Amino acid sequence: MSGLLRKLNIKALGLDLLFLYAGKSGSVIVGIFVLPLYQKIMGPSNFGVVALLLSIQAFLLMVDLGASTVVGRNLAANSDRLISARTMFAAQMNLHLFYILLLGGFVVLSLAGVLSFPLVDGFLAVVFFWAVTVQNVSQSALLAMRKYALAG
Repeated sequence: MSGLLRKLNIKALGLDLLFLYAGKSGSVIVGIFVLPLYQKIMGPSNFGVVALLLSIQAFLLMVDLGASTVVGRNLAANSDRLISARTMFAAQMNLHLFYILLLGGFVVLSLAGVLSFPLVDGFLAVVFFWAVTVQNVSQSALLAMRKYALAG
């Protein structure tokens, strides 16, 4: 039994899980403490924009074109680093292509006058969503490779 405990390296796993827990709990802390403060400072109208952006962000993380699921499963199942690297590269390239097309469509609609908010604001929002989605895929890859502290 003690040989198994040494093999599992319980202390390192506990520290890794602590880092992962701290990283995941950060968003909960923001939701509980920072969002009400934002609402007071910004007022209902401006806070509505922030709430909309956070809702879109949560939606895009759920529907990341399946990239985080495929990457996580493939990295966890394969010990071949070349196959895993190719999977990660393909998933990220699909996301990049999707967001480039989304960004192009947004710019065209904005310049045509179809959208009512400023071009710079929308452009930055799409880039923000892009970065968060790619980060989510990378975090799934780190979790699949059991690099919990780094993922956290």
